[in-house]
Amino acid sequence: APWAMFLLAYLSGAAEDYDNALRAAWHFTDVAIDHSTKLVRMHGFGGHAIAPPMNRVLGTIAAYLETGVPYLLEAAQAVVDNAHWVQKNSWPRLAVGRDGKYVRSATMLYRYFADEHYRDIAHAGAVMVAQSQRPNGSFGDQAGGSGIHQWGCYITKPWMALMATEGVLDYLELFPDDEVLLACIKRCAD
Repeated sequence: APWAMFLLAYLSGAAEDYDNALRAAWHFTDVAIDHSTKLVRMHGFGGHAIAPPMNRVLGTIAAYLETGVPYLLEAAQAVVDNAHWVQKNSWPRLAVGRDGKYVRSATMLYRYFADEHYRDIAHAGAVMVAQSQRPNGSFGDQAGGSGIHQWGCYITKPWMALMATEGVLDYLELFPDDEVLLACIKRCAD
């Protein structure tokens, strides 16, 4: 939500929208990020519950770009690094779905700071998204979980495909010649 709020502020030019976006980004960074694990908390659960789909820090990165406060950039970098390791440690997976949302954040870190480390993370994460794609181009829900959620990877969800491929599209915007990722997007669109 903080990233969307920044986009609204940029489009509207309203100071109130900007203030709300910055406030939301600070709240997300201070409260939603579990600073002991450097991962984003899973809303609705107590304790140290984290969930890979929540590791989206576009708003935190935007807040850094607006303020220059190093804490914001460092928090975003830590979340992306750890989210990628959670993904790698869970590999191979039957489905990725929105678990690949951190790829957008890694791509944004590369886009604005030209740090090859985040390009490598973005590319590796995007490739894992492509590898989890079904032969017909669809995607399952995010993998894992417990109870009824453990079956989510078997369900086809078009909106999950859109979230899974957002980071792939962001990466392709910068590096349009990656054949594996282009094929992933074409299969999804088809």
